[in-house]
Amino acid sequence: MKKVINKISTKFMTVAAAACLMTLSCTNLDEKPYSILAPGNYGNSEAQIQTVVGRALNSMRGGAFGDGGNGYIFSEFVFFLTPLSSDEAVLPALNDGADWWDGGRNVDLQLHTWNPQNVEILGAWRYGYNGVAQSNAAIYQIEQSSLDEELKEPLIAEMRALRAFFYFRLLDWFGNVPIVTDYLDMALPSNTPLGEQRKKVYDFIESELISIVDKNLLLETGYGRFTNNAAKCLLARLYLNAEVFTGTAEWQKCLNVCNTITGSLAPDYFDNFKQGEQMSCNEIILAVPLSNLDWFDCYVIDLLIPGSVKWSFYNESELEIDPASGAYVDPLPEFPADDWVIAVEPGFSDIFDVADRRRDMIVGDTARYKDGSAVYTLPPSWGGDFQACPADADGAIPCVLTKDISSVKDRQTREGYGWNKYQLKQNNIWDDLYNAKGNKMFDVVVFRYAEVLLMKAECQLRLGGDAATPFNEVRTRSWNQTVAAPTIQDIEDEYKREFALEDHRRTDMIRFGSFNDPSKYTWDAGRITESGDYTKLFPIPYLELTKNLNLEQNPGYPIK
Repeated sequence: MKKVINKISTKFMTVAAAACLMTLSCTNLDEKPYSILAPGNYGNSEAQIQTVVGRALNSMRGGAFGDGGNGYIFSEFVFFLTPLSSDEAVLPALNDGADWWDGGRNVDLQLHTWNPQNVEILGAWRYGYNGVAQSNAAIYQIEQSSLDEELKEPLIAEMRALRAFFYFRLLDWFGNVPIVTDYLDMALPSNTPLGEQRKKVYDFIESELISIVDKNLLLETGYGRFTNNAAKCLLARLYLNAEVFTGTAEWQKCLNVCNTITGSLAPDYFDNFKQGEQMSCNEIILAVPLSNLDWFDCYVIDLLIPGSVKWSFYNESELEIDPASGAYVDPLPEFPADDWVIAVEPGFSDIFDVADRRRDMIVGDTARYKDGSAVYTLPPSWGGDFQACPADADGAIPCVLTKDISSVKDRQTREGYGWNKYQLKQNNIWDDLYNAKGNKMFDVVVFRYAEVLLMKAECQLRLGGDAATPFNEVRTRSWNQTVAAPTIQDIEDEYKREFALEDHRRTDMIRFGSFNDPSKYTWDAGRITESGDYTKLFPIPYLELTKNLNLEQNPGYPIK
């Protein structure tokens, strides 16, 4: 058994698998891609099983699903649901709404005014159910193959764990969602009764993961694979949020699972996010491998790294001067201007002490080179922003980003701090990424051991115990300041510092009771005004309601 499984590539994502993924729509969950997975005659060899499993795991990257509801994991289509709807980040419109308005989808997330026609929410639904469909298809294909039963069992278990991952996302985002496990079931599924369906989904995920973990069926190691630790981390996260999902807290169950997860922290926080080095980082429990062959996988750079930040990958002495303009030759000419990216929400940076290493994920005030010297730029009259130049050049001005943003609907030049969490290697050239000259894209981190430690701390505190040891293990890695008796607020704040831009903050705010509290949003005070709990779930997308009349809208939302 181990021989077959361990030969499956740890960095399994291939362009061929990605191309196959994009052909599958999962809106109705009843499409049978027999052209991709021919029943009974595929999956009968080690190589074929590798493609079946790899293709299903590849669905964590997402894809293009039509109707504008794309679901790439690291883009404004899915990934930005969490930071924009929480107090973490902002993607304002520009030029009085002329740019980045996109039908108001980003602003609606920021203001908590979303509706069933928001295409980012549609992308999240389709991302989740594409993963469910791919998992079901893989399970069916493995079951129908002639592979020995002892070899089938762990592969099916991994696909069930993968399916549980997607159902967890759907449970968190939408709550009342249909459960579909039969690849051959052609019936349109139902999500009713609404008052009971969320608990059914929770129970399904729990039972699936427990049966897999208890039998110890999964790999112990494997980058990008659903290992034992990954399944346990998912189960712990389910228990951590059980009170939100079902009304019944499960702190002790969460703690029990965490105590069985093995791992360690990386020496440096940013070891988890360095391009080309993540596979050797022992802290990462599960990551979604991205590819420099796919434009959308590279798109994360467009969205997260502002034009001012790219200079921080270089020492000033490394740059060449254009004699005609007096500006430095741009080392990454295709990067966007600073305004065209997701920004740090004003106030978010205030949670970091100046001595906290994690503060370096935020670029603000005066932009600086790798050696610490300030970046100077030519004024707009010389041809545009962020043309870095020597400090003594005629007209040179410091490149300064301001924390505040005037309006979510009209962001001004150089307003908003930038993100620099997922870090490029020094001297990586943008064209190399697109032309596949050997550089690797960084991968999206899903689970890492720091989360296990903070879950332990939170559960121990809620159970009346001592949270200090696991809490301080996380904190002191980046900020050498211990807390003798952490409070619940301390723990929420530490999650906020540690897991910025890791798809945590919305879920954490809901669990800690701060999601619907206007006082918790430091920017544009009062913009979050609703007092009801209905926005803790997103609406079922209107297009899905029209395609499947067995679905009912979540409470508080209109159908359209």
